[in-house]
Amino acid sequence: MTGMSGSGKSTVLGELRRRRHRVVDTDDPGGTVATHTADGPEPVWDLDQIEALIDGDHTVAHRVAGQHARLMKNRYAKRGITAVVLALCVLVLALVMFGLSWAMVGVEAIVIAALVVIDRFMVPIVDRWRSGARGEEHVGEVIDGLRSLGWLALHDVSTGRGDIDHVIIGPGGVFTIETKGHRGKINTVNIET
Repeated sequence: MTGMSGSGKSTVLGELRRRRHRVVDTDDPGGTVATHTADGPEPVWDLDQIEALIDGDHTVAHRVAGQHARLMKNRYAKRGITAVVLALCVLVLALVMFGLSWAMVGVEAIVIAALVVIDRFMVPIVDRWRSGARGEEHVGEVIDGLRSLGWLALHDVSTGRGDIDHVIIGPGGVFTIETKGHRGKINTVNIET
């Protein structure tokens, strides 16, 4: 792996090692070999080590695309369900305590307001996480299809300050991919180069 200082190489290599992948660090002794150029010796990757890494057995367990997003969606859904059940318990408890009275009408109004708040805030959060998970899973399937072309895909790579949706490593280099689950077309006129 190569790149500018501060570009995240150590994070990706650490994650690969944590997942029990074999890692070749070009900064380690033996990671590069000297080739002679007109300007003198120039370090280049040791292709034998790189080929061994790419051709090696990649059957170790790893995280799947969308795993973090699914976890968050489930977490928020459980919180929403818990809040609804709690609101209904308050309603039943108030009915037992107050019977049919004006106090009960007030409790019902509070419970209905709580259910509206849950619907307005929790449901959209769960839907966004669900959509994000679906998008990451779809992109993960596409990326995993590149394996036969020499690409290794890592999904849901934790950086300690967040996660990288996909890291792909192969003959063309190392790339990180951030997935968004928005509908519609991207107008290339709006893309700055």
